[in-house]
Amino acid sequence: MAPSQPPPKAVNDDPPFTLLTSTGRASYPSSSAHQCAFMTPIMGEFHNCVFCALNSAYRHSFTTPPSRDAADLLRYSLTICSMIAAPHDWEENSYFPALEALAGKPGILAAHIAEHIEFEDGLAAFQAYCEATTGDVFSGEEFRARMRAFAPPLERHLSGETETFCRLRELDSGALLEVYREQEKIALGKGDMWLIMPLVLGCEDRTYDIDGRKEHTHAFLPYLAHYIFSWRYARLWRFNPCDFWGNPVKLKGDKIAYSTLPITVDGAPTIVLPRRELWDVRVQLMAEDEEVGLGSADVKTGIYEGGFKSWESSVDLVRELAGEGLKGRRRFLELGCGTALPSLAILQRHLEKDGEKGKLELGFADYNPSVLRLVTVPNILLTWAALRPAPDDAEPFEEEGELDIDEDLISEFTSALTAQGVTFSFFSGAWGTEFATLVEAAPRDTSAELLVLAAETIYSPAALESFAEVLMRILGTEKGGGAMVGAKKVYFGG
Repeated sequence: MAPSQPPPKAVNDDPPFTLLTSTGRASYPSSSAHQCAFMTPIMGEFHNCVFCALNSAYRHSFTTPPSRDAADLLRYSLTICSMIAAPHDWEENSYFPALEALAGKPGILAAHIAEHIEFEDGLAAFQAYCEATTGDVFSGEEFRARMRAFAPPLERHLSGETETFCRLRELDSGALLEVYREQEKIALGKGDMWLIMPLVLGCEDRTYDIDGRKEHTHAFLPYLAHYIFSWRYARLWRFNPCDFWGNPVKLKGDKIAYSTLPITVDGAPTIVLPRRELWDVRVQLMAEDEEVGLGSADVKTGIYEGGFKSWESSVDLVRELAGEGLKGRRRFLELGCGTALPSLAILQRHLEKDGEKGKLELGFADYNPSVLRLVTVPNILLTWAALRPAPDDAEPFEEEGELDIDEDLISEFTSALTAQGVTFSFFSGAWGTEFATLVEAAPRDTSAELLVLAAETIYSPAALESFAEVLMRILGTEKGGGAMVGAKKVYFGG
């Protein structure tokens, strides 16, 4: 049981690979009509495809939670590993020996084979992680760390290899063409076109210059990839950085379907809070092949009564906070938060005033971690998005609809929170000593008074006892503070 940390400040962390802009071909202008002038840019473009694929997997790891999607990302990454390993095996055992035999100089390409060894172990460790890890335990942090471990030697190798091929201009061009054609047949004969074609075409960025020209492909190949070769492993190609025509695509995220809840307040403007739709949560859980959260796991009699619903008393708390005012408070902890309507209202007020009253600390606690992931955090994002000026190319925030989540939105969200002094903490687990210790250990501004919020948390004698104990334990460590608890006068059923 541990508190979630605020999202990283830069969700799209710098990817580890820098694309080639030159193959070194410009250094040998006299070779422009030689076969090596044809081979070298093809190699450079393929190396850029490798870099693009790895960078895309790296970037997607920030927005892919443990899920079936993570399993797809791991499978996609294994395909990239094959995209690297298979050509290098072919080079070592067939292509390079054929070129050395043509040159009559055994060992002239030995340095490049030695470079394979430099990144071999790191690539193997990354591949082993992707093979052994299931989607439900995927760790983006470990995934990225393993990729970064082999990135420098792989980049050095792929960046330097192209210039070596420019030096093949010393060989007979016709003989070199014969070797190239023969070796191309061998290489293509060993590959799975259901994987190779969609991966390579989906990583060939036509807008990118290499040697002063755009990357290109034959006009009909994108159609073959799109209509024929993509269907067998269709779930993988959403991680490609481009479509099959080489047009870059935005990092794909999710959509959150939402509606808005208007809450009337006497003598004050109506408060409108966006909430993720429950059916949208169900769709995500089905996509992840999980049942956690919306069945019996979301109800544990006497312990937990479901966090995906917005209970009546949470609406009453919103009204009470609006009528009474926050009285300068800037630290809040909502116990049993669920959809977190009271905290959302506080966040909304803070964002509307551009944080003019200083920092805001919001803590969210729920027994079920799936509630925090699937409802609480999306509702926080929706609350910010509802106040965000719509970009020129985006639809305005409606009363109901879908919010597209991509890397740009997440980056803008985290930057806005930082600029307005907003920090979040998330806690999951049953009320008790361990939970209270967890809350007490979390970073906090002790100079600000804490207000604990809770709605529908005392619905049974057992729940009342455990809630009261943890509440008094938390407030007992504060220099000042209080609680605002919403509840019904009478509860019935069982």
